[in-house]
This record gives sequence, C-alpha cells and structure tokens, in this order.
Amino acid sequence: MISPCIQICVIHPATALCTGCGRTLDEIAGWSGLADSERRKIMTALPKRMASTGASTCDKSTGAGQMGEPVEAEANSAGGVATA
Repeated sequence: MISPCIQICVIHPATALCTGCGRTLDEIAGWSGLADSERRKIMTALPKRMASTGASTCDKSTGAGQMGEPVEAEANSAGGVATA
C-alpha cells in the first residue's frame, strides 16, 4: 500500500496537519480503508498542502517542521493517533 508516512507523526496544533506527511488525522486514521485511487488523490495534494503551510521540509531527528512548535502524537490502543 502506498503511503506518504515518513514515521514522524506530529500534528501541528494550528493547521491540524501532520508535519511529517501533511495529512489530517482523519486521513491518517482512515488510510488503510481508502481505495488506491483515493490515496493517490490525497498524495497528489500533499506537496501543495505542505508548501502552503510552510512545512515543505521537516527535521526528521526532532519531528519539527517549519510550521512552528508541533504537538507530538502518540498511537493509542485502537491503532489511531491521539494528540498530546
């Protein structure tokens, strides 16, 4: 399955986007249930989405993007992502 995930799951509080991949929490949570065509549609939109927020690059060592101070996300017992 294709995925934009780069293992930096940090949700920015102002944009509600992951600073690692640019997806919303709903997109992340529902990713495995989406059709390949829907995943490709989202992935096509991600570069523009990331650029518009100023988060086109991300510091992989800390998870901090260019959008400011992120809120770290943690996987919950249901396999979803919860913001801290």
